[in-house]
Amino acid sequence: KDLLFNVTNRITTPNFQELIFSKDKPTILSVRIKGKFTLSGYLFEIIMEVDNKYNVDLIFKNSTSEIFYVNYDYHQIIGKCDKIDDIIVKSGEKEVTTCEILVPYSKFFAIDRSTDWIMNTVTSEISIVGVNQSVLFEVRGYQEINILT
Repeated sequence: KDLLFNVTNRITTPNFQELIFSKDKPTILSVRIKGKFTLSGYLFEIIMEVDNKYNVDLIFKNSTSEIFYVNYDYHQIIGKCDKIDDIIVKSGEKEVTTCEILVPYSKFFAIDRSTDWIMNTVTSEISIVGVNQSVLFEVRGYQEINILT
């Protein structure tokens, strides 16, 4: 004799945002610049710090930093660092990486006196550790340079 019965399954899928990303604590990316005069030129030290508030480990790879002078809408690169170490930032932790950009004085003296800003960019690919897909992002910071006028 056959027995008939119905079975209902209810599967609740977790909220991806709640599972991986924090709703109230963003991951913070800080970029600081220190500079000093040297015999060869002006040395910029670019410091990138990541404070990972997410529930997954993040990797920052293929990072670069560039220094530009900005005159209205015109940007002219004056220095670049493409040797920033990849960093893995574990969930709930902070990591720091640095690079240096030496800008010869000849490039500073060639800057138009009406230049408004020095701009620093940090570009990086960010992904979740173990995931092959990444997101390319760029952070920009500006410094007024009225010391040249």
